[in-house]
Amino acid sequence: MIVRDCGILWAKLFGQLKLTYGKPLDLSADVPVLPPLAMLMTVVCGCLLWKMTGRRLRLLPAPLSNLAFRVALLAAGLAMTKLVVFDNAAVELDKAGSRTWFVPVEGLATQGIYEWTRNPMYCGLIFFALPTLSMVLNTAWPTVVAPITWAYIHFVVIAAEETLLTESFGAPYKTYCSKVPRWLV
Repeated sequence: MIVRDCGILWAKLFGQLKLTYGKPLDLSADVPVLPPLAMLMTVVCGCLLWKMTGRRLRLLPAPLSNLAFRVALLAAGLAMTKLVVFDNAAVELDKAGSRTWFVPVEGLATQGIYEWTRNPMYCGLIFFALPTLSMVLNTAWPTVVAPITWAYIHFVVIAAEETLLTESFGAPYKTYCSKVPRWLV
């Protein structure tokens, strides 16, 4: 904790306020596991539960469970997640002078998709990409494990980001937080 506090003081003095993150895993980092990797781990854990229990927990009815439909669903679901959520979020971050992947924060994105939620990319992972992958695999197991991933993103990743943003932007960020939900609701 002292090292992190010293890092924040150093960053404030020299303008390099930034989170540390796992590449791909570093338990001492502010964000130990990158959220896309956490989502992949959720899918893998769900598939392991399926294999361990011998129960698939099918999501799709028989007429929709053929492989061609599931591949089309994968393409459509991930394309929509990328185009609607990730690309719009990236454009707004660029406009604000910030980027993804935990680089130093230089601006606060509050327009576009950020008017609906403070974390559109995490909403995209949890509410669009993960259910799409569950449907493609035609098993509910990844969605059973998803609350653990949501809790990790909510209590570890977003908490670290919000601490950084509060330290960087102060009152304007707190005002933004009071008007826009962390998730979609």
